[in-house]
Amino acid sequence: MKKKRILLLTVGGSLAPLVTSIKQLQPDFATFICSEDTETPGSYTQIPDILQEVGGIEHEKILVSPDGPEDCIGKIMGKVESLRKENPDAEIMADYTGGTKTMSASLFWVAIHQNLQLFLTTGLRRDLIAVVEGETTRRLPLSFPYYEELLENVDSLLKRFDYASAGEMFHFALANYPFSPDEANDLQRKLEIVEIFRLWDVYDHLGAFRRAQPYRKALWKDYMCFWDKVIGDRMKMEEDFKKEVEERKINIVAKDAPTKYAVVQDLLLNGERCAKRERYDDATARLYRAVEVLAQIRLFTKYGINSSNLDINKIPEDKREKYERKKDREGKIKLGLFDDYELLYDFGDEVGKKFKEGDVRGALERRNQSILAHGFKSINGKDYKKIKEKIEGFIKGCLRELLGEKYGEPKQLPSSLEEIEKLLEA
Repeated sequence: MKKKRILLLTVGGSLAPLVTSIKQLQPDFATFICSEDTETPGSYTQIPDILQEVGGIEHEKILVSPDGPEDCIGKIMGKVESLRKENPDAEIMADYTGGTKTMSASLFWVAIHQNLQLFLTTGLRRDLIAVVEGETTRRLPLSFPYYEELLENVDSLLKRFDYASAGEMFHFALANYPFSPDEANDLQRKLEIVEIFRLWDVYDHLGAFRRAQPYRKALWKDYMCFWDKVIGDRMKMEEDFKKEVEERKINIVAKDAPTKYAVVQDLLLNGERCAKRERYDDATARLYRAVEVLAQIRLFTKYGINSSNLDINKIPEDKREKYERKKDREGKIKLGLFDDYELLYDFGDEVGKKFKEGDVRGALERRNQSILAHGFKSINGKDYKKIKEKIEGFIKGCLRELLGEKYGEPKQLPSSLEEIEKLLEA
């Protein structure tokens, strides 16, 4: 089915360009943007002459202040929005040839921001005064304003680590805006990098790692080397995850290396990104999980203990009775966060001692009041800051002791297009 073609034209000055535009573009409907009466009659008085030349066409007119940009832009923008609502599948065009400078500039501005097909009716010029021959209507492949505005909007989203919205914006722009081949290729590459970080941010670690392979050289030092360690940690702790890595034939360098507690550090970074988006309950949940995972990895790698199914024979005899009492109906012993640290303390482990002697418990109990835990009390920015200071201080202090000279803090994911562009240049 043929799409309805709607043409917006600014009216004023010579009629010939407007007649040419209508004859060449052959719209089904025309919206004439005309000046209202001032000291002289408005340009709407020219409409009958135009219609006589083109043989008549379904049309309407809107009257604007010829030298009032706010009035012009507001009325034109409102008209475009109503046309789109009434004709969702229509092809909407704009020819800004006629009218005052303000009227033309206003239609041009709206056309760019509403992604209308933009046209100009002109011909051969011998000088800067007038067109002398060969008048025709041509479409303007004007992508620069879209391109620059898109990058500005994406950059503002990246400052909040909002990779999902940034990716959606890239997808929409590439599907709907008339970019040049070079611009489209540039945006596509940026989209691919943004998508990689989006996947990592939502814990699709394997998806992100595989998708990053074509950019391995650019991403390895700052990101993928650390990601390799995170995946290696998860392989040590999760049998199903390890099986998936092997089935997908993903080569992970750190799978058999001693843990660097990278998965704990990754949770801290994820929490930081959540907080930047003002999702403080989510951010606190990441901090809580980081404390929990620290204990779980320590128990597993140092003592061979899986706290989700405790082997009672692996703990000191004089402590077994205490843990035997924690058996569930199926005879399994599943330890929670506080139990994990209690067991580490019973082993005389330095991490267990730090937890026992430190001030982390209060921060964790505040988390339990969160809507994402066991309560309904939302965590605000002030609460989060206090919780973060205590938990991060505890975790980083533990890691410095456990790793010694091998301790290092991984790089946060990019928060600007400038960072992404530097990666693409590598």
